[in-house]
Amino acid sequence: MGAERSAAGHCRIPAAPEQGRVAGAAVMLFANPLLLFGLAAAAIPPLVHFFSRRRYDEVDWGAMRFLRLSPKSRRKLLVEHWVLMAVRMAVLGLLAVSLAGPAVRSTLFARAEDRRARSTVLLIDRSASMGHRPAGDVAKEWAATFLAQARPGDRVAVFAVKGDVIPVVASLTAETDQVRGALEMLPAPRGSADWPAAVEAAARLLESAPDEREIVVLTDGQRFGWADSEALARWEIFSRKLAAEGKSLPRVWVVDTTTDRPATPAGAILKPITANRMVSSAGTAVTFESGIRRSGRPGELPGLRLEVDGRSVGDVPLPPTAAGSGDVTVPFSRRFAPGPHLISLRTETDRQDFALDVVPTIPILVVDGETRPDARTFGSDFLRDALAPAKDPSPAFAVRTVPVLQFTSATLTQTEKAQGSAPRVLILANVATLSPEQLAAVERFLADGGGLLVAPGDRVEGDRWNRVAYRNGRGWLPARFVEVVGNELDPLSAQNPRTSAFEHPAVRTFRTELAGGLHTARFPRYWRLEPDPALPPSAILGPMANGDPFLVEKPIGGGRVVLAAVPLDNSWRTNLITLPDFVRLSHELVYYLAGTTGSVLNLAPGELIVFRPRDGEPPAPVTVSRPDGTSTVIPVRAWPAMFEGTRDPGAYKLTTGNGRVRYFAVRPDPREADLTPADEADRAKVAQLLGRVEYVSTPDDLRARRGRGPVTQEFGGLVLVAVLALLAAELWYSRKLARRDG
Repeated sequence: MGAERSAAGHCRIPAAPEQGRVAGAAVMLFANPLLLFGLAAAAIPPLVHFFSRRRYDEVDWGAMRFLRLSPKSRRKLLVEHWVLMAVRMAVLGLLAVSLAGPAVRSTLFARAEDRRARSTVLLIDRSASMGHRPAGDVAKEWAATFLAQARPGDRVAVFAVKGDVIPVVASLTAETDQVRGALEMLPAPRGSADWPAAVEAAARLLESAPDEREIVVLTDGQRFGWADSEALARWEIFSRKLAAEGKSLPRVWVVDTTTDRPATPAGAILKPITANRMVSSAGTAVTFESGIRRSGRPGELPGLRLEVDGRSVGDVPLPPTAAGSGDVTVPFSRRFAPGPHLISLRTETDRQDFALDVVPTIPILVVDGETRPDARTFGSDFLRDALAPAKDPSPAFAVRTVPVLQFTSATLTQTEKAQGSAPRVLILANVATLSPEQLAAVERFLADGGGLLVAPGDRVEGDRWNRVAYRNGRGWLPARFVEVVGNELDPLSAQNPRTSAFEHPAVRTFRTELAGGLHTARFPRYWRLEPDPALPPSAILGPMANGDPFLVEKPIGGGRVVLAAVPLDNSWRTNLITLPDFVRLSHELVYYLAGTTGSVLNLAPGELIVFRPRDGEPPAPVTVSRPDGTSTVIPVRAWPAMFEGTRDPGAYKLTTGNGRVRYFAVRPDPREADLTPADEADRAKVAQLLGRVEYVSTPDDLRARRGRGPVTQEFGGLVLVAVLALLAAELWYSRKLARRDG
């Protein structure tokens, strides 16, 4: 009969065939089945006896007939020696069985076990899905009923499970009144539940418990986090870890506290907030977009309240089409004063946050490819005028232009009074090539979080750029220069951007075709680019009409590079600089690149908060305030300051030693909004991996199942006691035979 490996690390050997099995049938388990090979040692006594027998020559002489044993005495002596050999064989065999860790799993032990004291860890789901009423309240009520049914000697601990496993009652205690009071301190539902980590923490707490151990999981039955593909992979890792350590998992009872809730209850969930830029200049309108994802039957939509930096600034109107069914897109715009800002969109039950950095002006360094020392005008003057018009008293951008021969690493780090800080964006306008020192300066700029726009023209040495900046995809250039295509003398064959295919947030605004829009731009000549094949399709910000890339991006270090296929000037007889959208295109690209460092203000759960001030503030401790209102002080000896505890979605406020504030927003996992429950097949997969998982609904159901389910009883100690008893019996019996024969 074949043996099965259980999740608890035992070798399971059925004690009876599956057919005809009756209630109470037992299954033999061994923690270390390989040690059963020691049973072969039981053959040592008969082998010793067989090979050590002496052969004597019989000499028949007269007096022997008076010494010869009777047949009855001979049989008695033979039986005594065989009994002694059997005892010795049993000692060796039982010793091997004892070392193998024997146990029996049977329902016969269940009723006796139910009378023993218990150590229980309650794992209460506090993920965002539990916020859909009445899940959260029912979980508390279930736990309170469970505590009321506890018997004297039972001990309980409580963990809240969401992004982190939070000890509510950190150690096992018999003070049920204390535990009942702690249930009122459960955190609000937020984030996603980490069930493998929670069960592992509970099992670790129960390792030293001398009595019966069990884990009770109070959840809403959501498939995500419990039985989705990612969770199943982590359950398998946990199961293998238990087997490698030779440990068994306590009994796990899983309670669905929302059995009456449909898979898609009626409700409205806010979508994450997006913006057309991550950083903005003061007074410039920023366009945001969120939405409402409906679930279940159509119902009345909730009101949306807008907050800025924690203060309500009014309601956000719903679009006229919101009255129908389906999801609703909600756009809104706002202008901001300089400084960090937190934009929050709220309903009665939901909230989304977005962190934005607003600066007085955005400093930009333009490196022009002009090499004539006596040049008085530059091709990049068109770009400079689009970003900072001479007649604008308060431009959004502070632009500085230098010819390529004057471009050094110092120009990327020096702070000028007109700009207020070092450049945040570098533009290489029709630069033929860069020296090794200039290339090193660009790489340091990108590593520190800078944004780079490369606009190639007729001066560009494509082969040289491919060697020093593309490097077969290992460099910072996002695409390889292939060749210049087109004919500037044939304007009818000119290409134009296919703005209808612009999906990237940086250029999505150009999908709306306006008079003088980007879709009317003509490019008789342009650089054909071959993007790095390792980049995702989304790296192409927009295509030409013939499918060739128009703009390609690549993240490098903490920064980002955008490569255009065209120069941003009047060369090659393009009409781009005469269009109103030339100004918009210049602004949107620069805003996008200036927000490279700002993009880390909006994080996914678990991402690291990294803060480095840009004004030379000396290192000092910073305080991080979490979404639940708690705070942590981080000692900082050198910038950047880093904070890891971002498992909970929401707003995090970082305050420096001099009182400056910076906001960070951690966005919720969108999968948490999928309330699809785990079905029987999902539950079976988890039970197969863990081995000791059963699903119940009420405390009374749990009590009944405790007396019905199979229980594992280890008896290696009893076998060892039997070995010692047999050794004592063997010693006594051997001495008795020796005295008699002597």
